[in-house]
Amino acid sequence: IEKLRTYESRPFEPWHKWALHLGGGRDIFEQAAISSHLVACQQVFEGNPYEGRVVYYQKRTGGMQAPPGSPSIKERVDSGVVVLQTFGHSGAEMFDVSLYEPVDYDNWGRFPLIIVNGCYQGNFDEINALAHLHGERFVLAAGRGCLWYLSLSGAGFIFPLGNQTKILYEVLFRDSVGLPVGDALVETFRRLFRNGANAFDYYHIGAQPLLGDPSVALAGPRNPDLAITSADVAVFPSEPSAEAG
Repeated sequence: IEKLRTYESRPFEPWHKWALHLGGGRDIFEQAAISSHLVACQQVFEGNPYEGRVVYYQKRTGGMQAPPGSPSIKERVDSGVVVLQTFGHSGAEMFDVSLYEPVDYDNWGRFPLIIVNGCYQGNFDEINALAHLHGERFVLAAGRGCLWYLSLSGAGFIFPLGNQTKILYEVLFRDSVGLPVGDALVETFRRLFRNGANAFDYYHIGAQPLLGDPSVALAGPRNPDLAITSADVAVFPSEPSAEAG
């Protein structure tokens, strides 16, 4: 509750226009497919009207690895992102590209929507019922972590995950900025059905639990958000004169 109060009481801030994408994949073919979906999401986020900015890391080797330059990725998360998407192989307690633990970040009061496009991150029956899954730890972390954690409870497939997430980005960051997260997911599913959802789409929709309050909207601009500060303005020459022409 305290995280919700903090989130909803803060005014619009520059970090609301930032996103972080982490791409994995077992080989160059999976990595290329994942990259195409993440780039499609990036184009929506950075396009009109949201005009955000995405920090994107794509793994280029096999096996499990942490992102090189992890301190810079940590710095971005600490500074704030409105959405963090990781796309690659995963299990209940493992990632193709490491997301680490909520205690590893210092994003106090800057809580993102985390989207894990992979496998079994939302499988709450896989480990001891007394333990918290990775997503639960992020949502329950006091003062940091995230407010929402969207992940699949079973095996995931690249195309339906990527297609569904791109539509979700179109709803959240293009067509209906300020819509509650739960309503955005409903609209995403509606658009999938309207375009002829197949069995894979139905499976991914039904097996993707959302941790967090669906009635809360992502922080973001509700009105034109052009901002100019003194640091953005420069005058040349420093002491202009009418005599100088």
